[in-house]
Amino acid sequence: MTAQSGLVLTVRGTGAPLTLTRTPEGGIHDGTGTVTVVETTVQADYAAATGTVRGRVGDTVGVTLGVRGPGPGRPAEERGRFEVVSPEGTTVTSIPYTFEDTDGKWACARPKKPGGAFVCDLDSDVLWPGDDGTTSVVFRFRIDRQVPGAHGTVRTYTPYDRTLGNDTARIPPEASPAPPYRSAVRPAVLIPAVLAAVAAAAAGVAHRRRRRAVAVPGSSADGS
Repeated sequence: MTAQSGLVLTVRGTGAPLTLTRTPEGGIHDGTGTVTVVETTVQADYAAATGTVRGRVGDTVGVTLGVRGPGPGRPAEERGRFEVVSPEGTTVTSIPYTFEDTDGKWACARPKKPGGAFVCDLDSDVLWPGDDGTTSVVFRFRIDRQVPGAHGTVRTYTPYDRTLGNDTARIPPEASPAPPYRSAVRPAVLIPAVLAAVAAAAAGVAHRRRRRAVAVPGSSADGS
């Protein structure tokens, strides 16, 4: 068997028993007399874990995204990464995390240009797989507008994955129209309304001033 470092097999195999070869003593031993890690060429399949951006225009919602680890192996090092591209019409406002009692706003690296991918390094200290091999984090999406047919993507990468068909998944948005009160206070609606009100008030003041400047016939100044 050809050894490949960094991959841990956590399930019972079906092939022939491993052959052990006696070697001179050396190194550090845990004293248990058991084999804890075996290097192997078995794959560690990754599958993209996705969710739906669901809410009204103007809402900010949390969606859990990441990578599932169907196995059978799990990488002990070089775990890889997953990348997220947000759906058109949405904006990622934060990817919050807590590490060593410190609250952080960005668990993943932000794109260098608009429309790029957020890169979540699975070897970083803030992301760690659960008992089921799943690594996930909550993305906070602001729903800016409705875009029919739009979708984002989650894509996974690992050097031990040979099952590529489940590495990418869509992030579908389900955006409902904003409620009436929210539409009324949007800048695109509120600013023109305020300007129109100011213009109407100014016109009213100018009209009253013109009326005061004009003499009224039949007044006491005419001797009537």
